[in-house]
Amino acid sequence: MRSGSRYSRRSSYHADSDDAMSPLSPDSPSVIPYQSVGIARDPAGGVSRGDILANNNTVVLGGVDLADVERWAEDVEKNPLAQLSQTVLSRMSMGDVLMKRGTLTYDRNMVFNTTIDMQGSLIANQLLSGRCWLFATTNVLRIFVSRKYGLEDFQLSQSYLFFYDHVSKANWFLEQMISLAEEPLDSRTNQFILHGTEAQDGGQYDMAVNLIETFGVVPHCIYPESFNSSHSDEVDELLSAKLREHALELREIYHQELDNHGTRERAISKCRKQKKKQMAEVYRILAITCGTPPHPDEKFVWEFYDKDKKYQKIISTPREFARVHTGYNASAGVPLIHDPRNPPNRLYSVQRLGNVVGGRPIRYINAEITVLKQAAIEALKRNDPVWFGSDVEMAKSFAEGILDTALYNYDDAFGTTLGMNKAERLNTGESSMTHASKCNKGFFLMSDRWFEENVFQVVVQRAYVPGALLSLYDNPNANVTNLPPWDPLGALACNRQCGGDGTQTSASAAADASSSSTSN
Repeated sequence: MRSGSRYSRRSSYHADSDDAMSPLSPDSPSVIPYQSVGIARDPAGGVSRGDILANNNTVVLGGVDLADVERWAEDVEKNPLAQLSQTVLSRMSMGDVLMKRGTLTYDRNMVFNTTIDMQGSLIANQLLSGRCWLFATTNVLRIFVSRKYGLEDFQLSQSYLFFYDHVSKANWFLEQMISLAEEPLDSRTNQFILHGTEAQDGGQYDMAVNLIETFGVVPHCIYPESFNSSHSDEVDELLSAKLREHALELREIYHQELDNHGTRERAISKCRKQKKKQMAEVYRILAITCGTPPHPDEKFVWEFYDKDKKYQKIISTPREFARVHTGYNASAGVPLIHDPRNPPNRLYSVQRLGNVVGGRPIRYINAEITVLKQAAIEALKRNDPVWFGSDVEMAKSFAEGILDTALYNYDDAFGTTLGMNKAERLNTGESSMTHASKCNKGFFLMSDRWFEENVFQVVVQRAYVPGALLSLYDNPNANVTNLPPWDPLGALACNRQCGGDGTQTSASAAADASSSSTSN
């Protein structure tokens, strides 16, 4: 799914062509041929006028019955509550009308029994991009940088990680295309990779760690925002088109070598030689549109005044800055997930999900939701921020900064409720980890029930992970269940939410967590 949609999702809904069957096909059990137009009956007891298609002499069972349409309309007309709802909701936003006053009044209070100390400016603006996972990561890191150096207003460069993430993802994509060169181009895996991973903004925690370990981080002033890092649709579209073109070129080189009786090793070698030229084009496009960033081993000078107005000067490289000056080891973060579709207390991964070739593999510990809650609470009590992934499209008010399953009253307005549980929503594509933030003064309030239903991942330091799960995570011989590339667990957090003023406020993961899981 394109990154400009509701959320960028590694979708599980790319059907193979031979899986599809027309609902009007004579082979379908819901279609019965008949000889004459008029009154037609099926063995079960009859077909109404809404089921007859006279143009091809077939009776379609299961079509919309016009008599039913008439009855449905009468039911709405005779229902006073439905009429009132229609009068109001046909002219106003459902979100404005159906928000429960009692829930809103309670949640607006935002009083908590546990908070963390956060230095630095708390609100960072991702504008029209899908970089929420990078903002969450840099916002966790900057809390520790700010504490270490006594800073009041500080940000790390999200654009720096954005640049090298796009370089890395382009290389990852082309490597996937080389490894899949012998599969048909229209295979489900090839089509998924071609239409979801080529150039987009989304990612997950392990992918952020890969960027920090490989490229480091820099203060915002060393590599500030560009228009295209903040408004990434156009550069993403250009790169996607170019990378798909490159993919076809690599496939042709690969098959030409095999057709000439060459070995697979030689075919791969030739592809990678051409890939270097292709990657030079990718880098050039990014450098032109975003500006050339510091090399990971290039020294830069960072000058600043701390909160006591004391002048300080640090000379460092991006990679050294990540190791020495952040005061936080992102690599030590342990990803805990809650996936009720699969057994807990096991390790999971997603095939072909990543960004840095040779980097840290994507791995999660699947645990009960109570484990995720307790880990987050223990971290907050010790003044540590919590990185988390969730589906912020569910039961939310971005304007009020509220995430609460009791926020809206659909029952009285429509006479129905949304009844799927978390596993069912994952299995049907209704939900996945999207995690974007636009909220009240940079914060979300999250209810306990919302956490249970819509949080899929938390990342905490090792001290907050139960011993048995930590041993499982550290065991190099532990079995890892590899889910297919299109599994919703591989959804890339890449939401773009724009306010009326054209801005998005992206709260840090720390701010989100501190105003949620321990609320009264």
